[in-house]
Order: sequence, then structure tokens, then C-alpha cells
Amino acid sequence: ENNLHILKLLSEEVFEFSSESMTHQKTMELKISYEKEFAQVFELCRFVAENSTSVSLVQNMIDTLVQFVKWIPIHYILNENLIEMMVSKFLVADETRNKAILCLTEIAALQSSGQAHNEKIVGLFTGTLQAVMSYLPADADISSGYINGEEEDRERWEEEQ
Repeated sequence: ENNLHILKLLSEEVFEFSSESMTHQKTMELKISYEKEFAQVFELCRFVAENSTSVSLVQNMIDTLVQFVKWIPIHYILNENLIEMMVSKFLVADETRNKAILCLTEIAALQSSGQAHNEKIVGLFTGTLQAVMSYLPADADISSGYINGEEEDRERWEEEQ
């Protein structure tokens, strides 16, 4: 869990805050180096996703992926079943739903061209809608559900805002 947290912080430092404290050349060198090493980070995330029973570890893994999605090589999103994993495994689980939505939102916001990317994004939306429909009826009143819902559900929603 600590390793994932450290990786997330490194990603934030290099890709979000580096412009304030590092030269452009140093930032670019770190980004290139990080991209080359991303395969190992992705394998760690995949291992956690496939094998972990710890909710906090899985949540940490998704948080880490959210930071990485903005800059990882696009083939990890298109070819490594990242979207499918988020939808089928984490979007349907109460404990990871909000974080999975955040990750899927970051993926959907990526700018890329090509038929493969477009197909994946369509699959993302289709899978997300199917998952949401499995636990939320089409005629659900979301606002009254929030007001009348369990305290735990409201807290989970608020922590993501």
C-alpha cells in the first residue's frame, strides 16, 4: 500500500507540480524515464487489482492509476483491459465505485485519435451505464436517495467531492 502511495505522490510531483520547482529539461527527463518504467508500475497495479482482498489497498491502487492515466502510454489503456477491469470489478463494488468513476472519467477525458481509442471510449460508456443500471433503477430519485440514504453512503459520496 505504501509503494502505491509513493508512486502516486511521485506522479503528482513530476506531472503536476514540477513546473514550479524544476527546469523544463529536468521535468522532461523525469517524464521520459517514468514512462519507460511504467510497465512495472502497471504490473503492480494489475497484481493488486487481480489478487487483493484489501479494500484500502485497492482504493490506493485506483488513486494511483488516476494520477497515471493522464500521461501513461495510451496502449496501456487500449490494450491492457484497464477500462474493462474498472467497470467489471470496481464500478460494481460499493467500496470502490466512486474511485472507479473518477478513474474512468480521467480515461474518457484523454485526447487521442484513432478508431481503437474511440471504440474503447464507447465501451467505457456502455459498460459504465450497464453497471450503474445494475444497482440503480432507471426511475431512481437520486437526490432523495442521498437525503434518505445511509450515513455511510453519503460519507462515501462526499469524500470524493
